[in-house]
Amino acid sequence: MNVNLKLQLIGAFGALAIFVIAIGATGAIGVNTLGGVFNTYEESARHSNRINVMKLDLQTARGAAFNWRTTNDNAKADTFNTLIAGFISNAQLENRTDMVALAEEYRINFQEARRHQAEADQHFSVLAENGPLARQNLSDVMQSAYADNDPAAAYYAGLAQEKLLLGRFYAERYVRSSADEHAERGIAELNASLNAMNELMAELQNPGRRASTTAAIERSRLYLTHFEQLVDSSRLRNASVDRMDELGPELESESEVIRTSILEEQSDLGQAGDTTIHTTQSVVMFSSLAGLVVSVIVALFMSARISGALRAITEAMRTLAAGDKTIEIKGANRTDEIGDMAQALIVFRDQAVEMDRMEAEQAELKARTDAERKAEMMQLANDFEAQVGAVIEALSNAANDLGDRSVTLNGSVDAAGQRSTSVASAAEQASASVEAVASAAEELTASIREVSSQVASSAEAARTSNSQAAKSGEQLDRLN
Repeated sequence: MNVNLKLQLIGAFGALAIFVIAIGATGAIGVNTLGGVFNTYEESARHSNRINVMKLDLQTARGAAFNWRTTNDNAKADTFNTLIAGFISNAQLENRTDMVALAEEYRINFQEARRHQAEADQHFSVLAENGPLARQNLSDVMQSAYADNDPAAAYYAGLAQEKLLLGRFYAERYVRSSADEHAERGIAELNASLNAMNELMAELQNPGRRASTTAAIERSRLYLTHFEQLVDSSRLRNASVDRMDELGPELESESEVIRTSILEEQSDLGQAGDTTIHTTQSVVMFSSLAGLVVSVIVALFMSARISGALRAITEAMRTLAAGDKTIEIKGANRTDEIGDMAQALIVFRDQAVEMDRMEAEQAELKARTDAERKAEMMQLANDFEAQVGAVIEALSNAANDLGDRSVTLNGSVDAAGQRSTSVASAAEQASASVEAVASAAEELTASIREVSSQVASSAEAARTSNSQAAKSGEQLDRLN
């Protein structure tokens, strides 16, 4: 309280600023915490999205693999490779080495299945080429034996053809179903067909039928060999497919576990974020309310301390301006600007009192000067009156004397001639009297000029006094 208003205001607003900064810091901490929650949630969302993409890629890849198994379409195989590569890439981004290993094994098994399927397709092309030809060779033998009336050859040729057809039938069923019983039945029928052909060869004498039977035997043996290799390739392919059927659900299950854990984490993060939001809102609202209360208290305190003092100083100024110089000015003991204003107002009041005193002294001096000047003017007027009276009295005496002399002169007219000398002497005396009157008139004129000069000097002095009084009045007005 013993500092100037500037420092007081700086202190008050500094305290409010610190409070606002504290509120802002509280909000910032809450927002930062919330930002951390949101960043974690965002990261979790990225993981969740990536896991969802992985799961979708895996499901689509499994569908493409299944379509490839049923259609042997290379486009489906390419789709599988693209999708499983994306799955592996995302699993690597997720740092899931276990899923990467499973997916790599899944892809390797698909590649193995595809390779074995290609081998089986090659074997199947051999079957498709040689099976009909072997059947045709046996049909030729049967027709030739029937034409030559060779029932034994026709019988064995028919039996061999029947077994060959059964072997081909079960071979195709195996190709479609991959059932081991069909493979076993097909191999058994093919071996039976070869046995029947060997018995047929023992019965044949006809070179043409022997050549057809030999060709049928070679093609049947080739058919059987490639069918057995096809079965081996199919079994290897099926093993890879079976492993894929194990790995696919395992990968999907693992993906679902990860996705579920991420969803649970997101749920926890959502609750944490909601809690942080409510906590931050409560703290900021409470802090803001407290800041408002503190601001009102500080404002009221500063208003009471500053505005009240300023109003008191303003009222004192108005009272002093109205002419009341007995007013008591409060606040002069303060060490701030208001104390300076109060001290300045005290100085102004004291100066106004001193001015009134000086004005009274000037008025008294003016009155005394005016009285002195009036007395001087009265003295001048009295002197003038005395001088004029003396002149008039002299003139009157001279006129009386002149009248007496005129009467004497008129009485002596008759004796003018006799008394010319006396008349001349009287004329000279009259001339001397007239000169005396003229001299007195000149003195009267000089006295009148002196009186006029003194009156002018008095008027000039009065004007100077009036001018000084007017200036003193203006100075008093300005001081007021």
